[in-house]
Amino acid sequence: MKRSWRALLVNPWIYDFAAYNLWSEPTGLLEVGAYLLGMGYEVSLLDCLDRRHPDLRAYRIREDRFGCGHFLKTVVPKPDCVGHVPRRFGRYGLPLDTVRRELAATPPPDIILVTSGMTYWYPGVHFAIALLRQSFPGVPVVLGGIYATLCADHARRNSGADYVLPGDWKATLPALLAGLNLRPSDAPMPRYPAHHLRRNQGFAAVTTSRGCPYRCTYCASRLLNPAGYVPRPVDDVVGEISHIVQNLQIPDIAFYDDALLVHSAEHLERILDGVMAQGIRCRFHTPNGIHARGMTEALAHTMKQAGFETIRIGLETVSEATLQATGAKTSADEFARAVGCLKRAGFTGRQVGAYILAGLVGQTFREVMDTIAFVHSLGVTAHVSRFAPIQGTVEWERWVRAGLIAPDADPLLQNHVLPFPPGAPLTEAEYQAAVLAAREGNARLRAHSDISK
Repeated sequence: MKRSWRALLVNPWIYDFAAYNLWSEPTGLLEVGAYLLGMGYEVSLLDCLDRRHPDLRAYRIREDRFGCGHFLKTVVPKPDCVGHVPRRFGRYGLPLDTVRRELAATPPPDIILVTSGMTYWYPGVHFAIALLRQSFPGVPVVLGGIYATLCADHARRNSGADYVLPGDWKATLPALLAGLNLRPSDAPMPRYPAHHLRRNQGFAAVTTSRGCPYRCTYCASRLLNPAGYVPRPVDDVVGEISHIVQNLQIPDIAFYDDALLVHSAEHLERILDGVMAQGIRCRFHTPNGIHARGMTEALAHTMKQAGFETIRIGLETVSEATLQATGAKTSADEFARAVGCLKRAGFTGRQVGAYILAGLVGQTFREVMDTIAFVHSLGVTAHVSRFAPIQGTVEWERWVRAGLIAPDADPLLQNHVLPFPPGAPLTEAEYQAAVLAAREGNARLRAHSDISK
């Protein structure tokens, strides 16, 4: 009888002070699942972030009409290096007993593949791997994902995984499986992730491209995608969206590209035309932020016809000097032009918002407040994000040189939830004042009739 090969994919818990589900999906892990299925593996998924698991019904966790919402939080002790933070630390996701039962019911796998998200979420990764080792002793554990890429040495020393695979899994996993005699047959690279492995969450995440042509000093895209911007075939993306909406009955799709609007006439517009030609009706969202420079009148109208509901634009700051110093991906004029295109296409100020960064080296409180006022003057919402440096980026080096973070700092200190350290460009009081100004201005816009124009 032919041997049946089994793989267990694991999406671990989030360990943090706060966590919110904004259409997040482990697309890389699900791509691996599609690849393994193509080789004839039996593939199962342990999704510790499954917000629709039957065991969570009693908790009545709320979600909005687009599927976003909070995770179940279990308070756990704070790690020493963030012990000073006056907030409760938690494990977000399924209860531990639920995960233990899931593992007990899982047939022993031949290999376990664990993904990782933000670098500062690593305690959840480590805890999950320790639990997996207890449940399946001797089974090789492979770790990939963002933390495994940006903090590979830390992951190798501390995660407990047998193998840490930084970067694109396509370049490393096939050879590893062959070396472990766990590659029963060759398989082509998948056209899109195996979304069906995950319980229907009401949404799915789609990436139409990898990487970004810009070199923003605060962004890790180049570290995660050294090859730069690489678009996927248009037909593959249309096929993926069709499968998600028509076969899996999922109504909301979030684009998680780093550069969704690059060459949009040849890429995104063709994807949306293909979706509409098939009569596919769904709602699209851009939580990752789009580049204002890529917006055109034609694209805005196509996005409106295709069903876009949530549009976020990465402005970061209105200061031309800061924009030039951090990568020059946009300008205040380009942002205003993009907002105008979207509004003329019929999008409301409630649907369009700007991401603003607060805390970059050299940035002032007045600059942040001026940016918030500029965004509100255009009739769209402002969303202020506390800057936290990502290891390996230019801004990380600037923070290191300024003495704001140690070069060997624990990845937990890369968390944007943490208060600014002494000597940071903004004080904590200034940051909180900026957040309050943004919220109050957003509330005024939502209450005003102009928000719909």
